[in-house]
Amino acid sequence: MNQHLSIGPHTINLTQQGQGPALIWCHGLLQSMQTEDELGITPFESLSRSFQVTRFDAVGHGKSSPSSFVEDYTWPNIAQTIIDIADSLSIEKMILGGNSMGAASAIWAYHLFPKRIDALVLQAPPSAFANRKPLQAFFQKQAQIIRKKGIEKWLDSKPISKTPSILEPVSRIFEAINHQQLEKDPQVLAAMFEGAACSDLPPMRALETIKVPCYLMAWDQYPGHHITTCSQLCTLIPETLMHIAQNYQQAQSDALRMIEFLHHQKHIKL
Repeated sequence: MNQHLSIGPHTINLTQQGQGPALIWCHGLLQSMQTEDELGITPFESLSRSFQVTRFDAVGHGKSSPSSFVEDYTWPNIAQTIIDIADSLSIEKMILGGNSMGAASAIWAYHLFPKRIDALVLQAPPSAFANRKPLQAFFQKQAQIIRKKGIEKWLDSKPISKTPSILEPVSRIFEAINHQQLEKDPQVLAAMFEGAACSDLPPMRALETIKVPCYLMAWDQYPGHHITTCSQLCTLIPETLMHIAQNYQQAQSDALRMIEFLHHQKHIKL
């Protein structure tokens, strides 16, 4: 059941389902809870049989309130929103997970609030470190096109020329995500891209200090989500188990294995 929380100046749309240890999940850039459900990779229904699953639409996404401030779309600020949501729901300790932007924000939340986090589940983390620069330039270019010419002209420029192979079975849903942005204010969409452009993961030395188990679901041949970044995270974060999906079915299977992974963590009381 959807509910709305006031977090600072923003209204956040969220859902809670199930009982058990708290798991908070965040979607990727331009997506929402609805698009994740439509893409059908992450088994939220199955997760809710063992965990209290809290999901939310990030600021400017889905049914949460929009913002034209770039800072609201940076990963550290999304991490702060996650913790603010937890505080509002009286959640002290939690498992954090997410896809792409959501995965990066989960890492930032641990970096900022390490004592609050019991485990990390990272799905398709975005390119970071040395591999981040080309993506930052791409996001800046998208923002410039939108600010100068509007969202329709941006769509005409075909920012994503085709569906990544790993999402081919749901290509219509994936391709519709860009067209859904027509509903946004151009200043909001441009700020979203600029927030992504000025974001990166915490320093490598900080990741080496992560002291909780981490389940990493890498997606091969997924633009903007360089497999090298996933390999670096697997090396840097001490207790990391990584699976690499080559296709949609493997991505679904890896997401199901997340449940088994969390069940094996003795410090998480089920």
